[in-house]
Amino acid sequence: MGYKHLNIDERESILKMLSEQKNMTEIAELLGRNKGTISRELSRNRSSTGEYRPHLAQRYYNKRRDASKQPYRLEQDGKLRRYVRKKLKRYWSPEQIAGRLKRDCKINVSPVTIYCWIMRDKAEGGKLYKYLRQSNRKRRKRYGSCEKRGQIPDRRPIDQRPNVINERKRIGDWESDTVVGKGRTSYIASHVERKSRYTVIAKMKDKSAKSMNAATKRAFVKIPGEKLKTMTFDNGKEFAGFKELEKSLTMRS
Repeated sequence: MGYKHLNIDERESILKMLSEQKNMTEIAELLGRNKGTISRELSRNRSSTGEYRPHLAQRYYNKRRDASKQPYRLEQDGKLRRYVRKKLKRYWSPEQIAGRLKRDCKINVSPVTIYCWIMRDKAEGGKLYKYLRQSNRKRRKRYGSCEKRGQIPDRRPIDQRPNVINERKRIGDWESDTVVGKGRTSYIASHVERKSRYTVIAKMKDKSAKSMNAATKRAFVKIPGEKLKTMTFDNGKEFAGFKELEKSLTMRS
């Protein structure tokens, strides 16, 4: 049986058990759920005052569910897709495209939606990401020495991934990348699920490992634990903290 999201009855039960001072392990066992599911529910669905309210939690869930459908709008609307592709090839940023769509066409498409579409295209071998500013910046050749960027200790190379990941027969295997904005003043963490092409992105404060981990953990709060199996990174230093990241997300790179 596939994963099922918590419903309002389960959320009411969680509140009752919390009032009885039961911990997350006990709540999970009584509901027949994974402990991680309960942990994510309590971390992302509390009110601004830190209280857990079942009906408010349900509204939060409904809002995220509706928002999660938005990234696929470009796949479903050919005219919109052609418009975005045309502007990208003129080196417009997703923010510029979204703003012009809203102003001239009265169409609301967020920059995040456009970034997600570009990252899914990249995962499938597409080249649209090259039109993002700074994405195709030439690297200076390093003379007189080997690559100085360094290797991340204990990182498994892509060619050593298990076949189950390469075959894309299951949900839960992610590929991670970083998008650098104009002037290297903005950064986005991008994670594409290999089978479904579902894309998760999050804004980073800078290109440090600490920022990457914080942004990724924040973004993956909404993803069920059953859909977090592995994550493949490149050798960028922003992924140097991958051990801590996979531990917090209970996955293996």
